Amino acid sequence: MVTSSAPLFVSSGDLIADRRYRWAIDHARRGDLAIDADIVVQTVELAPAFATAWFALGAIRDGLSDRAGADRLIASDLTRFLRAEAADQAQYHLVLAADVFVYCGELHSIAAATAAVLAGLFAFTVESHDGPDVVLGETLRYAHSADYLREALKRAGLNLLALDPASKSTEKGVPISGLVIVARSGG
Repeated sequence: MVTSSAPLFVSSGDLIADRRYRWAIDHARRGDLAIDADIVVQTVELAPAFATAWFALGAIRDGLSDRAGADRLIASDLTRFLRAEAADQAQYHLVLAADVFVYCGELHSIAAATAAVLAGLFAFTVESHDGPDVVLGETLRYAHSADYLREALKRAGLNLLALDPASKSTEKGVPISGLVIVARSGG
């Protein structure tokens, strides 16, 4: 893992990029490399001069290539990737997004793009709130309402199988409200 204590490399100068970078490095220490690579790519898109993030991305990709069973690592916008897969007539029996959509506000296009390649189940987690639609919290993570998620899945032609409350983490000792969602392809 690449880290530096030099002041020049501690911050990119962009608050959101810094938060994403720190989150990715924290998760990389736990072995969540595929998600981390995507988050670090987002970091360098926001702050292209953040050299430490570039080095970390290289180290994370090296770690992924060393893992058995890793076919490929794709650094891409999720919706763009899924649409390209649909154009190539790819089909997936399972699409799983754990701890991903807290960094995505709008999920309608992601649900529609997922539906286009889905021949099975779509399972994901979100942080949730009791109000309408989507909110960006103080932690710079998005929280989605259950009604918003139902609507996004319905518009995409997906059949909701489960929408269950679950707290996957805590913030300052307080459980964060969340949901685990499972949907099936409509066809």
